[in-house]
Amino acid sequence: MTLFDRTLARLRKLCLALPETSEVQSWGHPNFRAGKRIFAVLEVYRGQLSLCVRPDPATYRVLAKDSRFYVTPYIGNQGWLSLKVDGPLDWAEVRTLVLQSYRQVALKRMLAALDDAASRPGASAPYESRPAGRRTARVGSDPTASQRQPARRRTARSRSGSTGRRSKRAR
Repeated sequence: MTLFDRTLARLRKLCLALPETSEVQSWGHPNFRAGKRIFAVLEVYRGQLSLCVRPDPATYRVLAKDSRFYVTPYIGNQGWLSLKVDGPLDWAEVRTLVLQSYRQVALKRMLAALDDAASRPGASAPYESRPAGRRTARVGSDPTASQRQPARRRTARSRSGSTGRRSKRAR
């Protein structure tokens, strides 16, 4: 069994234990998705086996300085890092990175299912319960804030659907 196969088998076990996850082959390598969004990828880039994840921003800043990690090509600007897999891995660290990555892309119902499974007494959940610093909704922490915003005034242009461009007939 190759290093790729051994790593994929363990990664598959970790990722597919999370709520509503699936494995999809895309771009020639396995991608693990929470719903429709990718949270972990195992790939070979320039001959180097790598595990790509999207850790939380604080962890990203720390790991970006670690020589075992590099900014993932093409999607690194969106918070992705790749861990070089060139031997035995610290699977506790991998599990933490996969969980952080999952939490970055999972829907609220998926996170609730994860937290519920982890908090059930006697449950054999593969992941710890939600950390105190879990990300909040992107819109803001006050759910009523959007209700207090003044309504946008509709102008003649927005009512008519005009984009401001003249039609071919009017030219």
